[in-house]
Amino acid sequence: MRVAVIGASGFIGRRLCRALAAAGHEVIAIVRRRAITHLAGATTVRYMEDAGGGSDWPQLLTDVDGIIHLASPSGSSGPERITAFNLMRDDVLTLARVAGKGETKGAKKRLVFVSTIKVNGEATQDKPFDPGSVPEPKSDYAKVKLETELGLAEISAETGLAVTVARPVAVYGPDGLGNIHLLANLFRTLPGWLVPLGGIDNQRSFIHVENLVSALTRCVEDKGAENRLFLLHDGAPISTSQLCRFILEAHGKSGALMPDPFGIIRRISSLLAPGLARRLFGSLAVEDTGITEALGWRPSLSTQEALKQTLARPHDEQD
Repeated sequence: MRVAVIGASGFIGRRLCRALAAAGHEVIAIVRRRAITHLAGATTVRYMEDAGGGSDWPQLLTDVDGIIHLASPSGSSGPERITAFNLMRDDVLTLARVAGKGETKGAKKRLVFVSTIKVNGEATQDKPFDPGSVPEPKSDYAKVKLETELGLAEISAETGLAVTVARPVAVYGPDGLGNIHLLANLFRTLPGWLVPLGGIDNQRSFIHVENLVSALTRCVEDKGAENRLFLLHDGAPISTSQLCRFILEAHGKSGALMPDPFGIIRRISSLLAPGLARRLFGSLAVEDTGITEALGWRPSLSTQEALKQTLARPHDEQD
């Protein structure tokens, strides 16, 4: 099938193009930067305007069987970034209407919209998030993602366009950023017994980028007519202390960690860097086997296996 990947030049998009091509699909990469003339795995590169900038979706989506939307606003901050988020929402809904108008019975396109687990909230308390959890987005980004999801549901009802919403948890992998990257750099130079992150009893879910692109490939291949919502993750959640131990062992070091004496580090970080403290000591766990039940997909790598692979190959090939 011919699959359009919108936002194909990013951390996830480049890997997704290669994964789709490896699965036998023809890939149309849709990007903003006209300096990009080739992407590994893509047979064609097409150019859109910046989010909300009047992209010619009828032309961009010509002869496309499936669409995966990964693009996010870039290069702005503060009020400008909120405006960019709103334009992104409007742009996604415009392309969905265009895709939906071209539908004929028995030849339906599927739009896979990559949202975020932050639509559900920033933390879990007594139980993990699941597809039935009531959304509680806190950030402007998550609120706009939810608005986009709701708008897509309306367009689907009007046009018959099949929509899959994917809400991945924190994504990691070679050359990825985020907390796992920071911890990997920390433990590259320090032994665990010098870092007081032992004994943390929380639960956090992650997804390796290769697991994510495999799941998105399976989503766009879905021939069903119904809409889907999947919360994507590697499998069983792990604690921050387990994560640190896996990273240390991937570096070939002892997994022993110093405990946090009397909770001092937790209290200090909660005062000085509450966002970091929430990610280190709080929980954000997901429990959803829906994609396995509906589409037969399972992650090929556990978090421990994926960390070994990631840290053994810290710098991914450049395209």
